[in-house]
Amino acid sequence: MLKLGTSYYPETTDQSEWERDLKLMKETGLELTRILDFAWPWIEPREGEYDFNGLDTYLDLSDKVGLKVILCTPTATPPAWLARQYPDIMVETRSGDRIPWGRRRHACPTNHIYRHFCAQIAEVLAKRYGNRNTIAGWQIDNEVFGPEGYPNECHCPSCHFGFRQWLKKTYGSIEDVNQTWGTMFWNQVFSDWGEIQTPRSQGSNRGQAIDYYEFFSDSMREFVKNQYDVLRSHVQPSQWVSHNSTGTFNVGVDHRAYGQMLDVAAWDAYPGAAGTPLRASYEGLAHELYRSAKRRPFYVLETSSHHMWPAWWAEMRARGADMMVFWHWRSIRWGNESKADTLCHHDGSPKAGRLETVKSYRKEIQKVDPELPAEIPKANAAFLFSYRNVRYEMRERVWPNGPYLTSIPKSYQSFRQIGVSCDVVFPGQELEGYSLLIAPSLELLEFAEAEIIRKFVAGGGVLWACAPFAHRDGHAKFHLRPGEPVQDILGVRVIDVFPGGETKAEVEGKEYEIEGQSFPVEQISATVLGTFSDGDHQSKPALTVNDFGKGKVFFMTCFSQALGMHAAKLASRAAALAIVDNPYEEVTIIPHLTGKGTWYCNQGSEKVTVNGIELAPQDFVLKKS
Repeated sequence: MLKLGTSYYPETTDQSEWERDLKLMKETGLELTRILDFAWPWIEPREGEYDFNGLDTYLDLSDKVGLKVILCTPTATPPAWLARQYPDIMVETRSGDRIPWGRRRHACPTNHIYRHFCAQIAEVLAKRYGNRNTIAGWQIDNEVFGPEGYPNECHCPSCHFGFRQWLKKTYGSIEDVNQTWGTMFWNQVFSDWGEIQTPRSQGSNRGQAIDYYEFFSDSMREFVKNQYDVLRSHVQPSQWVSHNSTGTFNVGVDHRAYGQMLDVAAWDAYPGAAGTPLRASYEGLAHELYRSAKRRPFYVLETSSHHMWPAWWAEMRARGADMMVFWHWRSIRWGNESKADTLCHHDGSPKAGRLETVKSYRKEIQKVDPELPAEIPKANAAFLFSYRNVRYEMRERVWPNGPYLTSIPKSYQSFRQIGVSCDVVFPGQELEGYSLLIAPSLELLEFAEAEIIRKFVAGGGVLWACAPFAHRDGHAKFHLRPGEPVQDILGVRVIDVFPGGETKAEVEGKEYEIEGQSFPVEQISATVLGTFSDGDHQSKPALTVNDFGKGKVFFMTCFSQALGMHAAKLASRAAALAIVDNPYEEVTIIPHLTGKGTWYCNQGSEKVTVNGIELAPQDFVLKKS
């Protein structure tokens, strides 16, 4: 059954008020609290000196009241004694400046000194509390995605060295690096490993930048794994270990890798935390990603206390969330987040209507929702997402709203709206068992990755895709013939890689607005379903369908959310998927993960009726089959 909890900061609250707060949480129907994520100096005020009196008292009170606890390792920001004594741990920016101590997420994840102290505090906590039944589980660090408020990168000596070691392991020779990156242009050829540094310049070689971001993502995964290994070796099996991801799609960090490595995949579901635009669509896709990481239920370890509407929570549950933790219980009286919206005021008194809303939702969800399966079957559809394409845009002066990061939520929205749920898959991942593959704007694609898509379609799968598609390889070098890796699958040939100025496309007498880039193609074997109505490429194909092997491919040579919806319906029907006629972008339709019903979630502010289901504003209905 869905578990509800809240974050709490006992280190900022007078100890005399803890029991009152905990009892009120229990009365509200909450089952656990999440603590300690920013409390390092509370338990280690000086290097090697520990004080657990406050934490022990809090855990004793939790036992008394009947609340479980999620214990965080407090490593998201170094305490003053650590930053001052070991200044080399601080992140170095592109300009060469060290980020000054005093914020959070500003210590370098590659730095061996910082990793040492993080592992040490994790071990001290694990040995002390790893067998205490009060502890439900552990959260490693807090939102590991790179420095906060800066580009998510570091250029310190530790990163220079680590990047070179990563390249040596990946490529083996400096010649392979030069060949892969294409360094001959602009005199960027390297003759020795020692010449390679992290790419500080916005204009650095794109292959170098893409590999650097992958290295940095790998470094953060190793940072998390360092603590995971320590915790897992000391805590009892019943205590799970996870991490609260954020920046799911738009910062180039592979959060799926965290989820696959840890006991439970988890993230912090805030509006915009997965990306923009179309935040709700991005959030829905993020839920799909964390469920797909292990094909098991996932946790939401933070979610907004002021988005207090049932439809928002119901979509989390419908996508596979087995825990929701509100951030946070009561307002803190000082610090950068003292104005953050919460469930209770600074004095601990409840804010109007909020606890009642939580109680009502808990009662409703327990009444209607079947238990989620421990192992969740594959969805019928797969959404092909590429961090490499994100990393490319991060150096193209278009981030965070470039063509790829814009097409992701808009493409997903078309399927989300008509009731097609997806697993999230990555380039190179096998596609056996899926009937539909959704692949928006994958400008960077390798031949080997295209071969898996070819095998999928030839075997009877349906592909929905849009341009630009496979114009470049995985390190942003243009293929000799852009689009060549997928040319036979699509049944069209790319004429030019420079987008045109088309604004409209016509399909079956109806015009659709073009929102993004459009590219000229010529027909090979595909059937043209729609053409451009204006611009340099007027009358050229805008939407095509191609039979390939036993499968079928629907391809937009541009990007258009409206045309994409039309193509989504065609592709879903071709894949024999059930869809719902739903004209409301604010309404999400989600098949229940048990196969025993359908969720209808209205994120909008108006009452609507969809498929005979009446939906109140910001509310949900679970129609059982």
